[in-house]
Amino acid sequence: MSDITIPPEALEAAAKILHAHAEIFDDVPWEDLSDADQEAYMDEARAACLAMLNAWPGMTWACRGKGTPPHLLFLPLPTENTND
Repeated sequence: MSDITIPPEALEAAAKILHAHAEIFDDVPWEDLSDADQEAYMDEARAACLAMLNAWPGMTWACRGKGTPPHLLFLPLPTENTND
């Protein structure tokens, strides 16, 4: 499901983490990267976020109507087994 919209702020935060842990350009601050390099990190962050959301057990989503992108994601949290 690639119709999920991830807030730009979340993508940028994830991209900055990817950059901080990359071996290439590790001596270049995020702000000094070219727009193309920042966009490449953003694309990687988007792919990682979508993979995580699509693999989330029990993830469901709701649409506004037929053919519209999802606007609500339901990400159930695992329940702890209370059976001692």
